[in-house]
Amino acid sequence: MKLKKHMQLILFLGIVFTPMNIKAQSDDPNTSVIRQFFSAIHDRDEMKLKSLVMNSTLKIPEIREVTPITSFQSFPSYKKENSRIIIGRFGEDYERFAFIWEVSFNDKHDKITKIKVISDLANPHMNEQTIVKKYTIKFKKDILVPAYFPFDVTHVTGKITGNEITLYYKNKDINNVLEIKASPQTKDHQIGYTPITIKNGGKVFIGKKPTGYGCIFIYDNMWYEVSIYKVHEGSYKPSRKELVKVVESMFPIQHQ
Repeated sequence: MKLKKHMQLILFLGIVFTPMNIKAQSDDPNTSVIRQFFSAIHDRDEMKLKSLVMNSTLKIPEIREVTPITSFQSFPSYKKENSRIIIGRFGEDYERFAFIWEVSFNDKHDKITKIKVISDLANPHMNEQTIVKKYTIKFKKDILVPAYFPFDVTHVTGKITGNEITLYYKNKDINNVLEIKASPQTKDHQIGYTPITIKNGGKVFIGKKPTGYGCIFIYDNMWYEVSIYKVHEGSYKPSRKELVKVVESMFPIQHQ
């Protein structure tokens, strides 16, 4: 209900700011810090964000999606003075909400004193699409990604190094990682890895790693290494069975 109420208020009270007009608005001192705030978020400028907060220990909420934030809305908080509800949206057509925050200011309205997350609407899985698309365009190769995850994914990151793509799916609350590497270079099988047959009849190699399990297979002339493990002293207990389910979910469904 609370989220719905905020959405309704947006329709009547919200003013949309896009990157083109963030800095070209009124010079009203009560809104200048808001415009600077929008600009810093749009540019992902951590130094600028830190310069706008009253206390260096104030935690700036994390935006877990790399998709550009292309518009912002701001309207007064209906509960507090010196506070505004800030809305960020993803996409060129502003079709998806990124976040809803309540941002509080000092009496001069030149510093931010508090940021309360009302709703985090980022989808970290969008980061996977961005990285995979970049690899596919560059190397003309489709990459297998999982449809099943053994834990709730809170963060997705990745990188392209040479002709190798690496994806990391993480849950930072329980310190666990699902890691996928793919490249056209065939490597040696890991010592101790044994072959197993998965549901589609294909053969993969699976074995124990220091803090989890790993799986190796070749598909469409691409060498895949899929690992599931914990970092530090997390509560997560990697499972061989769960890793097999992840790998099975990566293959295209065979139609009869």
